[in-house]
Amino acid sequence: MTNAVDGFFTRVRELAAPDGAGAASPAQRARWAQLWDQAAEVACSAFEERDPDALLAAHQALAWLYDQHFLTPDQGPVGGQFHPGAVGVQQILEDGWERAERARAPWDARDVPTEPTRFARWLEEVVAGHAVCGHPLFDFLAEQAGRRQVLHFLKLDGPLNVRFYEVLLMAMVGARGPMRQEMVRNLVDETGDGDEARGHANLCRAGLEAFRLSYDPLATTMVHGWQGLAGYNHVVGMALHRRHHFRMIGTLAVTEAMDPPNYTKLLAGCTRVGLAVPAAGPVGIAERQWDGPLAFYAVHIVQEADHAAGWTTNVVLPRLTDHPDAAHEIALGAIGRLNTAADYYDHLLTAFTAPIAAGTPR
Repeated sequence: MTNAVDGFFTRVRELAAPDGAGAASPAQRARWAQLWDQAAEVACSAFEERDPDALLAAHQALAWLYDQHFLTPDQGPVGGQFHPGAVGVQQILEDGWERAERARAPWDARDVPTEPTRFARWLEEVVAGHAVCGHPLFDFLAEQAGRRQVLHFLKLDGPLNVRFYEVLLMAMVGARGPMRQEMVRNLVDETGDGDEARGHANLCRAGLEAFRLSYDPLATTMVHGWQGLAGYNHVVGMALHRRHHFRMIGTLAVTEAMDPPNYTKLLAGCTRVGLAVPAAGPVGIAERQWDGPLAFYAVHIVQEADHAAGWTTNVVLPRLTDHPDAAHEIALGAIGRLNTAADYYDHLLTAFTAPIAAGTPR
């Protein structure tokens, strides 16, 4: 299986390069077929056998393929967006990953309530009871992590934060009624309510630059392990695929609920290691960071709670009222987001705490 993994990501990028596009000659179709066979082997090793090298190769390929839908020609190669060979690889990898993620859902479709209000309460309980809620990674960042570890977390946290505006735009396609209005409100916040400098992606970039942390969207696949890429791929993939419209709703619903408590602890850790201004008097730490390099996180502590409530009221409940049979799909999107986030947090906590045990400086 190692032979299938070796060079897989490189071959995917080379196949989708501009000079590889054009008429589907017999030679080109043969190359596609070979890569599709390789993708099937990688998918089997990654998602059925859980081989770490295969998981990394699969998610690197998916992240690169997904980014073909977001980049512009001046930002990087985009010849793979609808390249037949690349699209085939993407589908093979996604099919294997989807089966594996469905198997991780801790319920049967019949267990998911379809009545909108009951479903909303049920989903709230799922989030509250999941390992991602109150994950010890954020207690570690708040209370024990060294300065370099906190900065490393901020760097790793950047790619999805910077990409989230485009994710919302993709997710908005096809939205109607109160769902569209709620997403418009989200987009207004994402764009800084008309102030370009206050746009969330720009706040995130400015914070990274203030701490001398680089952000290069083309380097995402090389910075993260498979766990981080899986979290990125889940959110982006749900927004890209029309067939995952309802899963996207569940994905974004739990994302809005996860961030405020985690980011509150992150800001506490940033304060402890000297990256943030300590809170004083009745003013909370989030308000103190509203205009500093950590403004992205401060803003989200305040805004995401409102977004979570609005998403439930204006998106989840109306969509389920119209389509009660979509409850399980919404639930699958939610649990996929929770599980991939937990995998990522587990991975980071292990990586951050192992050097402490070995006595490595932080």
